[in-house]
Amino acid sequence: MVNLTFKHGLLFTDLVLFHDGKEVIVNDVIIDTGAAHSIISPIFIKLIIKVYSLNINFSIT
Repeated sequence: MVNLTFKHGLLFTDLVLFHDGKEVIVNDVIIDTGAAHSIISPIFIKLIIKVYSLNINFSIT
């Protein structure tokens, strides 16, 4: 079950990312109910890789 929080007229949840046995939790992610798809910023992904020393080859194309 996903916990949703309604704040400032927006829906928020926590995002849990798993890779290679490591887990990263990102709190207070806005859920855009009008979006056709979901996206996580490539800049944010690069930061997560660096901060958590993940062994991932990531490039923006």
